[in-house]
Amino acid sequence: MTTPAARWADIKALFEATVELPAAAREPLITAAGLDADSLVELRSLLAHHDQVTGGAAFMAESAAQALAAAPTQAAATGQRLGAWEIVRPIGTGGMGEVFEARRADGSYEGRAAVKLLKRGMDSAAVLQRFAQERQALARLSHPHIARLLDAGASADGLPYFVLEYVQGQPIDEAAKPLTLDQRLQLFLQLADAVAHAHRNLLVHRDLKPGNVLVDSEGQVKLLDFGIAKALDPLESSEGNDGNTTVGGQRPYTPNYASPEQVRGEPVSTATDIYSLGVLLFQMLTGTRPTGRNATTPQEAARSVLEDAPTRPSRLSPTEALDPQWLATRKKLEGDLDNILLKALEKQVERRYASVDALAADVQNVLSGRPVSARPASPGYVLRKFIGRHRLGTSLAALALATVLASGAYAAYQAQRAAARFDDLRELAHAVLFDYHDLIEPLVGATPVRKRLVSDALIYLDRLSRHAPADRELRREMGVAYRVIGLVQRNGYRRPHLGDTDGAMRSYAQAIAWLAPLNRSDPSDGDTAYELALALSAQAAVLGEDGNTAQAVQGLQRAAALFTAQLPRDTPELYHHLELARTHLRRANTLLQGQDAPAAQAALDESTAVLQRMAALQPGHADLPHVWVWVQDVGSVIARRRGDWATVMRLKLQSRDILLKLQAQDPDNARYLEDMAGAARWLLAAAGGQGDVDGIRRWGQDACDRYADLVRRDPEDRTTRGNHLDALLSSASQFLLAGAPAQAQARLATVRAPLQAAFTRWPDNAGVRSREILLLVFESQLEQSLGKAQPALARLQDAANLAQALNAKFPNVALLQTNAAVVTFDRGKQQAALARAAPQTTAAPLKAQARDSLTAALAELQALLARRALVPEARVGLIDETRALLQQLDH
Repeated sequence: MTTPAARWADIKALFEATVELPAAAREPLITAAGLDADSLVELRSLLAHHDQVTGGAAFMAESAAQALAAAPTQAAATGQRLGAWEIVRPIGTGGMGEVFEARRADGSYEGRAAVKLLKRGMDSAAVLQRFAQERQALARLSHPHIARLLDAGASADGLPYFVLEYVQGQPIDEAAKPLTLDQRLQLFLQLADAVAHAHRNLLVHRDLKPGNVLVDSEGQVKLLDFGIAKALDPLESSEGNDGNTTVGGQRPYTPNYASPEQVRGEPVSTATDIYSLGVLLFQMLTGTRPTGRNATTPQEAARSVLEDAPTRPSRLSPTEALDPQWLATRKKLEGDLDNILLKALEKQVERRYASVDALAADVQNVLSGRPVSARPASPGYVLRKFIGRHRLGTSLAALALATVLASGAYAAYQAQRAAARFDDLRELAHAVLFDYHDLIEPLVGATPVRKRLVSDALIYLDRLSRHAPADRELRREMGVAYRVIGLVQRNGYRRPHLGDTDGAMRSYAQAIAWLAPLNRSDPSDGDTAYELALALSAQAAVLGEDGNTAQAVQGLQRAAALFTAQLPRDTPELYHHLELARTHLRRANTLLQGQDAPAAQAALDESTAVLQRMAALQPGHADLPHVWVWVQDVGSVIARRRGDWATVMRLKLQSRDILLKLQAQDPDNARYLEDMAGAARWLLAAAGGQGDVDGIRRWGQDACDRYADLVRRDPEDRTTRGNHLDALLSSASQFLLAGAPAQAQARLATVRAPLQAAFTRWPDNAGVRSREILLLVFESQLEQSLGKAQPALARLQDAANLAQALNAKFPNVALLQTNAAVVTFDRGKQQAALARAAPQTTAAPLKAQARDSLTAALAELQALLARRALVPEARVGLIDETRALLQQLDH
């Protein structure tokens, strides 16, 4: 009976304590140990094997291969005849014998073959007799990926040999190294198909390892030695076995690729090959074995098979995973491939795949993006796979996801009624927050579901908080959960969100309230420190975006200190390095909004230094490229402050190149789509700063098209809708600044329709109405550029009236107040232009009007700045420009 891993340590300890004792002296110790019945049977089986096979030597002190290889082999010589075959040259040697290339020498036909000549001590007569019995079964193996067995016999001095189809190729683990992940899986499927074919013909290989699986120059797998392992098995009786006899003795196997039942000397089955296939696939994907990676002897390798739990392939450290591509592909191993491999490598036979076909089906499902059986098929998981295959339209995706969440809410209700158990509610809250959040976070078109996620999750968390026990792990989970809700409500992480600032700030405060006491009680708890730092950083990012510079910087510095403390032990994923770099970038952004460019540059330099250390530790870290895009964003802001538009253009073109590569890998990732549109807006601004009309046309159109596509995918996302309107307005503004009024007029003509669509959907939204103010301002600027001074001022008056009405309806909205100040500033600017163009006799009244307007604008802007309510875009030079115009009027 297979022993669960949890009991094996107890059995092993008792075995080692009793194995050297006489049988009579063992019983008192065994009885006193109080083992359960299954463990007792296993222990007595091990002791019986020891007594019968090793004659008192330590268990597994000598591997089967070592035992069979004890006697030296008489090497065959070039030109020696073995039946109808003549030895051409040696190919290799192993524990059981030597392999030679041979040619057909009896004149019946021309042919090449591989001859395996076995070592002495193999009991040649018994081996050949068993092989003769297997030959009929082996003849049924006609498969393109199984090397055919051609002949068998004995040499002149009685050594058994086997003649097999000659295959020239590489071991499968070596052949896999230059291949992509998908190509490796396809290669493995060839092998699985061959093994499944043999199993359908009632044959088990028993010795699947890289040396027995070759890949030829055309990429075709050839499986060798089928049937030989059984013919060599000293426990296979030529008389057969009724299946009820307890088998003692030791079977030949390769410890690094053997299954636990092989190591224990138990009967083998198709499950044995499934385990070995799991080892091979693990090695093909990571470059190393799942257990026994540091074993230097067969005994150590065998022990690891029995005792060591396989490491998830995606969680290997860089020093463990020897595959040169592992750093780039490990993210793809997370989840399905992890679960497939762990299921194939289960130590208990009944927990493995029921067949090789089932294992192959899961691998094929990974390739086609379908759900796999190696994990519970939750509704959210199945839906994620469906969306991954079909990329449904916005409304259908949102509707499907909302259905999932609705079923989760109903399940919560049923769970509470049926069981009323706290753990059920905890599990449901975790599923909604993490499974569903991870599902929708990169998905375009999920705004309705984000709303539902927040509302459902808050209900769950409220119930949990009222009944939560004093459990440290649960309290940490609560803190993490509130942070995740905050990210969905509003974040400064460059991710889609609902724009709910008040809700987000409440959630972040809750997260910190749960996590901070845990961190104070145990500062050495790295997981809690990490989660607290994330919550502080998330909260500070929103504070910084809203102008609360001092408070934001304080929170970011506290988060950075928590991340920094973990850097010495930050392996293998380098999460603390990554988040520390992001925290420094948020601090740089915040300092720029506070007009402290030197401090922002210092924070940017700190972030760059952290990322360079990351790149040295893991050059292929999957998250590095996207963070470098953020570095270039901050560098662009600093360059823009200097008026260095050439540097802005260079940095943003580099960002765009990175994003194009990321988007090629994940075409529908919402973050990459948003960032590509944002990069186009930056390039539009850079082209405008350089007076490049063609560049304004190119990048303005690119930005507008990308945002329009995002609006089409997710009509409910107000943030994206606002970005689309801003791109249209910015494009028109840049044309005006570059002296291209015709192009500006054409662009402004395209703004009214999407603005009206947004107003229809959100009639009482201040953000939408604020864009209407800007449209009037830009239409006024266009009329002024066309020499229509009075109509331009009249249009500005319309903008001022709308701003006044909206500010009364929506008090204390920063964007509206900023746009109202912009209207006042622009009116003063136009009045100053009229004064300069007017005759000296009529200029004075116009100058006085301009001075009044600009003075009022300056007061409004300074008041907003003092209240930290001036939106970032308006801080860049607007106050300085107002002061400069006032000085011109005075002189």
